[in-house]
Amino acid sequence: MIPFPRSVSSLLLAVLAGALAGGCGPGEPPYPRLSDWHLFEDLPGQVPAEGLLPYEVNALLYSDEAVKFRFLSVPHEATGAAISYVNKGRWTFPEGTILVKTFAYYHDARDPSLGYDLIETRLLVKSEDRWRAWTYVWDEDDRDARYFAAGKSVPVQWIDSEGRERSLEYRVPNVLQCKTCHQNQDVLLPLGPRTRQLNRPHRYGAEEENQIDRLADLGWLEPRPPPPEMRPKLPDPYGDDALELRARAYLEANCAHCHQPGGNADASGLDLRYETPTGPSTGICKTPVATGQGSGGLRYAIQPGAPDESYLVYRMASTDPEIKMPELPTQTVDQRGLALIRAWIAAMPPQSCR
Repeated sequence: MIPFPRSVSSLLLAVLAGALAGGCGPGEPPYPRLSDWHLFEDLPGQVPAEGLLPYEVNALLYSDEAVKFRFLSVPHEATGAAISYVNKGRWTFPEGTILVKTFAYYHDARDPSLGYDLIETRLLVKSEDRWRAWTYVWDEDDRDARYFAAGKSVPVQWIDSEGRERSLEYRVPNVLQCKTCHQNQDVLLPLGPRTRQLNRPHRYGAEEENQIDRLADLGWLEPRPPPPEMRPKLPDPYGDDALELRARAYLEANCAHCHQPGGNADASGLDLRYETPTGPSTGICKTPVATGQGSGGLRYAIQPGAPDESYLVYRMASTDPEIKMPELPTQTVDQRGLALIRAWIAAMPPQSCR
């Protein structure tokens, strides 16, 4: 097996040279421990090595109130490769791209400086023209993480933003569950890194810069993107934009990975991507298809003006695996997101769907 050098860009070149193929069983990563990838200068502190860039997204996927630290790297310095940029739709990433996402819980969400407990780190690596997904679960002392293919339950405790003591069994998904969200037409794909999610500022040390501009300045994007104001941008679901726009951004981040053409919920007939015009395709007066008890006996996904008569709300408010949406291994209801969708539906002019 090829030992990864300290430079992330050179590390990715080693991936391209065949490190993934050597000494690994089918689907297994080249290294059993996260530290062996040399992605971080300070692994427990999540301080990235040179060549691994932190980023944030505009609209978050709910994950039982876990916080997430996101990073990406492209082997531009080693190979000259770059991401094929488009204003709308999915970016095309070069061989050797690596996406990193760590899930953690702050000890006290009211004061992040008090530290956090690390739960899992997920890697998506582009190799041999396809994406490979691996999950590493952190040791109890938060010093390193080990590869787990079968998933795992991890007990967590924290104080939430309201000062309440919370606890749950956090479920690290298995390999097949990762495909539930990341697969479209049987192809594994990244979800977050695209223009409308990354078009926002980020603080890099003492500087603040638009994330897409930073990627372009590094030579990681081709062609050069237009100015920020000419790029699409998802609103913050809990920001100051119009209620409908914020609700649609929430559905994009939490539901559209399955509810779109080619997604795992394609058969439902719902298309919850942000650009889909609000109407029957986004649930307005939409009757259920193969939902079983998931509809709760309700006739429409969205009954305008009546959230309690909308099975979209019914499913979001449930933790029953046979009913709840999204179909993620979460244990809790996203109360903030649920309130947003309820408010959006309640604000719609009432209409008869018959």
